[in-house]
Amino acid sequence: MDRRIYSAGADQVLAKPPPKLNVTVHIAWPLPKHGYKDVDPSDVDVKAVLSRIAREHEAEIEAEEVDSAVTVTVKAKNRPRAQKVINDLRDQLLYRPGEESVWRTNPLVLPPKAVEGRFTAVLQPKEGTTGRRVTALPVEAPEPVDPAGVVAKMSDFKTELTNAFDHMAGILRWTPSGMRMRVQFGTLVLDEWRKDKTKYNFADIKNLVGRAGTRGTAHMLSAVTEPAAKSLYDQLSETNKELPTVVRSFLGKDGDPTRTHSLILETKNLRIESTLDSVRGQVSGGEKARRFALGALIAQQLEKQDRAAEVIIVCPESTLDWALEIRKTETDQQLRPSAPFTGDELEKGVKFLGGTLAGLFPRVMVSDYFLRKHDIQKAHGKATLKYTLGRTYTLEINLFHELQQSNAGASTSGAPASMVNVVLYNEDWHHELLSGVSIPRNWDSSFSKQFLQQDSNDEVPGETPGKVEDPMDHLLAWVAWIQKALEGGNKAT
Repeated sequence: MDRRIYSAGADQVLAKPPPKLNVTVHIAWPLPKHGYKDVDPSDVDVKAVLSRIAREHEAEIEAEEVDSAVTVTVKAKNRPRAQKVINDLRDQLLYRPGEESVWRTNPLVLPPKAVEGRFTAVLQPKEGTTGRRVTALPVEAPEPVDPAGVVAKMSDFKTELTNAFDHMAGILRWTPSGMRMRVQFGTLVLDEWRKDKTKYNFADIKNLVGRAGTRGTAHMLSAVTEPAAKSLYDQLSETNKELPTVVRSFLGKDGDPTRTHSLILETKNLRIESTLDSVRGQVSGGEKARRFALGALIAQQLEKQDRAAEVIIVCPESTLDWALEIRKTETDQQLRPSAPFTGDELEKGVKFLGGTLAGLFPRVMVSDYFLRKHDIQKAHGKATLKYTLGRTYTLEINLFHELQQSNAGASTSGAPASMVNVVLYNEDWHHELLSGVSIPRNWDSSFSKQFLQQDSNDEVPGETPGKVEDPMDHLLAWVAWIQKALEGGNKAT
């Protein structure tokens, strides 16, 4: 017999003089797709809904599944209170069409600047994967670009993108879990493709990519090369006149980027991360030396991949694609796993060797004894460069360095970063996507109005930096500039 159970509300009820729960109601929950959601006692969203309703009504709610049959039990002070709990459950757990599709990849294809009749897309192998990426063949003797035609195509594409964002937000406003939203840069990888067809016109490649999203046979590889990241880093300079004045003002000697570091250790099942907080101390001769102290340990399950809703923009004429991703996050500290070692144990196992790699990540070693004792299978150093792009957006460049194994332990080396990712986000998105809120979330029906409204003083980058009225245009301008900057050092693979 397969039996799963989740109880919500007992801890809140018992935290103060407990009320008498005089009424108990048992509900045989409808089968999935019979008007209501599948009440899985182990589902994060279901737990969040039951916990919030139990807390609001000072009740206890228990969901029990035995061999696919679900029973919900409500214990409340009185019948009216029990009825309110039941009404809330029916409202919050109502099935809404489109819920499943929002968690699938939704890829769109950016229209070419070239005349579509002369556009040809091909599928090229993507290094490090068994899949293919979409790229455009160079056009021989290209015709002059028609500015009006490009504007018209981009207008149609922006409408398509707006509709995709609005649909995604319309479904996710019913999600009680905490979420995180980011714009990421990388490559759409097709896991399946027609072996007998190598070239595609624009309509065909749109159909191919769209079907891959529906079937779940495509994924976003959110990584860029280290040369691409260096190209972006070099162009984020106070002397770069393509950048708005306010951004250049942040790029002075004592301003951006801010740098943070962390150490990441992986066991068979867990990923444990600890920040490296810089501490300045005195050494002989009065010279200042930079040292580091380890921060709190944060562990998460390696095998657990929180679901993500993402709209991926495939850019055949570029070496990089981009995506807006909204991923569920486990924000309840009580549900997070514990690290298999303490902070003090890690402190004793880590030695700082002095100096940094290319001025970024500190040279560090983790002892072989510590690695073997806790069955550490991988160790990484992470360096984050954080930039303020005006008052609306923040940009992060994250460089991951794999620690090299030896008889003495694992230590940083001068090898290139094992992975680099670049993300763009608005700090306010964190507050809009918190858990523990009533659903539906009080969001505007327009994704742009809810999430993309720019500060009135913010400008976009370009040959002549300036303001744009439409929030979507503001986002797309920054995405295009970052994409172009990354391409300066990126090699097609």
